[in-house]
Amino acid sequence: MSPYAEAYDQITDKSFARFKHAAEINRDLTHLSRLDNFDWQPPAIEVIAKRRESPEFIFRFLSDLERLAYGLFLMRSDPSERIRLTEGFSLPFRPVTTCSLSSRLSS
Repeated sequence: MSPYAEAYDQITDKSFARFKHAAEINRDLTHLSRLDNFDWQPPAIEVIAKRRESPEFIFRFLSDLERLAYGLFLMRSDPSERIRLTEGFSLPFRPVTTCSLSSRLSS
């Protein structure tokens, strides 16, 4: 199975299995799966597939992605706006800070 297919299975089943941070990662995946869109899945698949050996990085990434995704959900952003705002979540990882998110939202 390819790393991307395995990452997709782990995301949809919420079954990330590593010794460290597995419970927290699966909790974040459960929360993300409750959203009414799937825009969060491609960046999550990319990070899990490429950074599988770094569960700390995956945990931090998914926690940040969850905050961003729920913020966009609460603001009822349209799909184009969500895609534009999540561009910073592709590899290489560049964290979106509160200041950079605020400046993006005000433009």
